Amino acid sequence: MARLTRTARGAVIALILAVVWAAPAAAAQPTRTVSHPTGGSHPAGQGCAFDISYVDAPGSRITVTDFSDGREAADVHAVATLTNDETGATFVHKAFFHDVSWFDAADGVYRDVTHGQFVVWFFPGDVGPYGIVGADGLSLRIEGTVWSAWGPNANAITEFAYVGTVTNVCALLS
Repeated sequence: MARLTRTARGAVIALILAVVWAAPAAAAQPTRTVSHPTGGSHPAGQGCAFDISYVDAPGSRITVTDFSDGREAADVHAVATLTNDETGATFVHKAFFHDVSWFDAADGVYRDVTHGQFVVWFFPGDVGPYGIVGADGLSLRIEGTVWSAWGPNANAITEFAYVGTVTNVCALLS
């Protein structure tokens, strides 16, 4: 009888340990969402002085992973044709990048680190690489890494730094 009791006790302990270890692991699983963009637009003043439309090539995808600690990571693999709606000038942008964003409670801002090939759309009043962005906005294609912060009180990018190469998208589409 003592042997059965020892076996039962061992099974109960094993079950309890399994539940204790499995609960945090189950709670910590990230949530992944995959989307396949098809296109969109940026009106004049939201990146350039003219309207821009874009069409994503078939097979483009964005994978967003939400972590239980509040971080969100995005992996983007897309090829988009950007078009100046006034002149018809086009530019093919290959967007291949990894982005991580989170809320920094100490500073009250959303922080972001992006690495790869991507376009940053600045709106009037944002802090950009050349200071405060003017009335037309600014659109830059960057190959490298960007560190930025968006302040909810300012409703604007409040910090911006980068390493890499920068190309003015508005100039490419003019």
